[in-house]
Amino acid sequence: MKVTPKVLNYLLSMTERELGYNYLLPSDFEQAQVSMHLDGKRLLGYCITRTFTPNELRKHLNMVKSCFPFYINHAYNVSLMNVVVVTKDRQYGAYARKLIENSLGDLHQLKMEAVCAVTKKTVKNNSVYLSDAYDKSGFVQVKTFADYWRDNLDFKCNTCGKKSCTCQAVLYCKPLIK
Repeated sequence: MKVTPKVLNYLLSMTERELGYNYLLPSDFEQAQVSMHLDGKRLLGYCITRTFTPNELRKHLNMVKSCFPFYINHAYNVSLMNVVVVTKDRQYGAYARKLIENSLGDLHQLKMEAVCAVTKKTVKNNSVYLSDAYDKSGFVQVKTFADYWRDNLDFKCNTCGKKSCTCQAVLYCKPLIK
């Protein structure tokens, strides 16, 4: 779905409220598929996916080859599920899983071979953002990275409250072709 500037501003403000300032940038929406889910006129959440080669994905995430499972490193194309944001009242139910699974259906149609997602693990209460939804959607937690966002001084985390974020990043992966 093509995102208009007005909708983009709304999605960015929703992301800021849920995850932090500059967690996503307007450039993250370029060349991306955006699935938005509404309840009437109210936006409940959205999911962004972008396609990469394995080398492009590693460069984009600033991760080395050994961080990823075999099926990611040897795929022709891999999708990155940049973020899943849902309103607080829907975050801990089955709604986040529905968002993820709808996007997985779109990725199957596009013949993606695998998908990855990076999400936050808080240092305060050691919880992983939307972990239940990823787990129940068949993703495998592959690796955890300490201080993943620490050097990104443009990002102000709303979980740990620090400009130099101390939350961990969790890499989830899932093969899409059997």
